[in-house]
Amino acid sequence: IIGNSSPVMRVMVNLIDNAIKHHPGPTGKIIVRGGLAEDGTAQVIIEDDGAGVAEEHRERVFRMFETLGKGRNSGKGGMGLAMVRKLVLSCGGTIRLEDASIGGVAAVTHWPTDASRPKNKKSPELTHRLLEAITGSPDSTGVDPNQSN
Repeated sequence: IIGNSSPVMRVMVNLIDNAIKHHPGPTGKIIVRGGLAEDGTAQVIIEDDGAGVAEEHRERVFRMFETLGKGRNSGKGGMGLAMVRKLVLSCGGTIRLEDASIGGVAAVTHWPTDASRPKNKKSPELTHRLLEAITGSPDSTGVDPNQSN
């Protein structure tokens, strides 16, 4: 995966946490799998065996302050999946929800790789290295591009 690993890790942790938090039972199953997709992107899928998300609500759950049903309020007001989508998109990736093979929901993410990057586009890795050089910090996720020194 091209770029800084911090957003990727945040996305994975948030998706796994979400699967645990919204599972209806005391125990459950989560499967994480990945590989290279046909388009050259890195595909990472996180599946759970929970209640799932109905197809008509799969876009809604990515909106800020949206939650599904009563009793699903985590105290964060429905910001988790909205932030996940913003992180994925900011890295040049995509995310969607599908039915999981084990009964719940599958969060399917695609991340840019050297194989998927158009040859004429600037590399997010280069951008991260430039930000690191400018800020002196290896984690550029907290950098405000509008702030000047």
